[in-house]
Amino acid sequence: MTSPDYAPLWSWIREREAIRVKKEDLRLPPPWTADPILAEYRFCNVRREDDRVTRWIAQHVREPFADHPLLWLMLCACRQINWPATIAELINFEGAWPSHANFTPERLGQALSARQARGEKIYRPRWPRITRWSRCAQFTRSWRETGVILDFSDVPNVLCETDKYLRVQLGQGRPRARYVPGRGA
Repeated sequence: MTSPDYAPLWSWIREREAIRVKKEDLRLPPPWTADPILAEYRFCNVRREDDRVTRWIAQHVREPFADHPLLWLMLCACRQINWPATIAELINFEGAWPSHANFTPERLGQALSARQARGEKIYRPRWPRITRWSRCAQFTRSWRETGVILDFSDVPNVLCETDKYLRVQLGQGRPRARYVPGRGA
């Protein structure tokens, strides 16, 4: 029995993380990679915690409501909606957010309906992902081959994004979104 070839996975992890570091940490101007696929198409970050919406949720929901008994419900709503403007409106709409004393699911529905009636976006469709939503046990593993420390909850995301990359590389399709500066990951 032969061992699987993980080299493409390790390569994708290293290169995608290098792009994030050059773009966000070092604030270098593009191009951040010589890889034409990674330069042209939009891919999630290696770690979900580095994605824009996850950062917003951490700042506006996870941290301020960290001790709230319904944080789990707030985070479920955040990941289903996945659109910061809608979540912010729900937080401020009386009775529409689980932190409000008079919260009801009906009030949440009314807030979403009002937003929709104004012609505003309610949610952002996304691929199903497993995401770390709370301070669960922090199991991490450093994969020698990448030098990137990953939380176990990052693994499904990394596998999905690497598959998307390899499909383009093999001529079997393309991602649904091109990279646009200032939007997304």
